[in-house]
Amino acid sequence: MKKAISAIILSGAVLLLSAAEHLIAYPGKPLPVEKFAAEELAAYLAKSTGLPARAIAENQPEAANAGFFVGRCETLKKQPFYTDKLATEEFIITAKDGKLYIWGDDGPGKPQVATIRGGTLFGVYDFLEKEQGIAWLWPGTDGEDVPRRTWAPPVDFSRRSAPAFAIRGFQLSYMKFEPKGIAAEMGLWCRRQRLGWAVRAWSGHSWSYYVFKAGIDKTHPEWLAMYGGERRGPHCCTSNPEFRNYIVEQVLNNPINKNKDIASISPSDGFGFCECENCRKLDKPGTDYSHGLPDLSNRHWAYANYIAREVKKRDPGRGVAMFAYTSYRNAPDNIDIFEDNLYISMTFSKGYFVKPGEKKEFYDRLEKWKSKNPKIIGREYWGMHYWLSMPYIFTRQIGENMPRLHQAGLVGMYGEAQKDFATQGPNYFLVPKMMWNPSADPAKILDRYYQGFGPAGGDIRAYFDT
Repeated sequence: MKKAISAIILSGAVLLLSAAEHLIAYPGKPLPVEKFAAEELAAYLAKSTGLPARAIAENQPEAANAGFFVGRCETLKKQPFYTDKLATEEFIITAKDGKLYIWGDDGPGKPQVATIRGGTLFGVYDFLEKEQGIAWLWPGTDGEDVPRRTWAPPVDFSRRSAPAFAIRGFQLSYMKFEPKGIAAEMGLWCRRQRLGWAVRAWSGHSWSYYVFKAGIDKTHPEWLAMYGGERRGPHCCTSNPEFRNYIVEQVLNNPINKNKDIASISPSDGFGFCECENCRKLDKPGTDYSHGLPDLSNRHWAYANYIAREVKKRDPGRGVAMFAYTSYRNAPDNIDIFEDNLYISMTFSKGYFVKPGEKKEFYDRLEKWKSKNPKIIGREYWGMHYWLSMPYIFTRQIGENMPRLHQAGLVGMYGEAQKDFATQGPNYFLVPKMMWNPSADPAKILDRYYQGFGPAGGDIRAYFDT
């Protein structure tokens, strides 16, 4: 009898405890991203509701009292609404009978790393934003806006969401020079904005890795650009067949491309393009080399298309990417249709769309590229070092053009950003949300940003709108 009474008292204590705290269950053998997602949900529910919250494994006895199930828990799998058919990084949030279930398309690895699929984590952040009203305006705890909300079990609902762009990234410039703590906070902020590179790709200036750091400029000086009467860097002779085949090998075998879905073949930055006879034979007739920026697209995209074709013969699943940049930013006229594993990383900035001529020139250029049936990734400049971190707010251009770029068929968007949230904050807050959902209302997104400043929100808005 005493044992029975003790059991009843203990059971009642557990029920009282569970009513006074949030218990978030994650799978007994979780992926790291599932466990981290549960911990993030616990941390921010505690901040938001003022009640203690804990993330626990589903195989722990206390999990019987859990009100939240994060990741592919066994309890979730028993529900009639469960499905494992999810798009890349898609998530589902379902509230049923007073309990909440969040799961998504996840991958193994560190959850803070952008290349790790994090559907469950993104679902947690979506719930915290929409149901709890939380926003992360900039990195670090002082960038959090966590309104206090009295907790009530959610009314039954279900929603699912997948990113519009497969690649959604901020390239945070100069992070390697920052203290590790700052770099970590920046990376975590990016994940909280649902940024990710689930398609493991890079399209940066590759020759510095393949050629100059490898010492190939010393062993094969004949592969360098003929410029000013001598072979020299930073560019190479893209018509040289031996050089082209060397780049094919680099795509397939260079350690930097290990586990990459898409490998870069982009030329070096800067100028000094090859002036040899074979390269110039490939250029458009009548090309003016005497002044300005000559159009050298034909030669560069002949190089790119060749490499894509040869790579596909040996590794059909491997893509290659190259900037459409400077002298090779235009679509070539010597290629009708590109190889289907070639990705065009098209450089531009909506910040310049404040000039109608710049905007028209870009979209005219985009239409010519689309006629070649390539896969296009937008390579943006949202916070460029040339702007010296001065305030430059172009949220109107972001809001107007992100949907148009998605409709144009771009498969990804990424761009440069700095740590200058004090001067570029509205841009940085708006971009990630519209990369996930280009149909989102930019005005509502920005309302939430300025709301984070409390009574000063109106003045902050007026400052940025000036």
